[in-house]
Amino acid sequence: MKDKLSIKEVIALGQEIKRKRLEMDITQKKLAELAGLHRNYISYIENAKIIPTIESLDSISKVLNLNSKCLIELIGGAIKI
Repeated sequence: MKDKLSIKEVIALGQEIKRKRLEMDITQKKLAELAGLHRNYISYIENAKIIPTIESLDSISKVLNLNSKCLIELIGGAIKI
């Protein structure tokens, strides 16, 4: 497992979260509320400006009915658990 994510991995993570959010027809604000996060945080993740914490990723995954392990695998298993 790597210590850091590549920019491609950060972008892929944000794109997958955004894709699923749009598929579920919910806003960033609604996702943030349901996940207990701030809307700006969701925007930053989707736009590859930050890397979410494992806790945040888990909260987002639950709301979007995604397996957080699958998201971690999507980005190359680069987040240390």
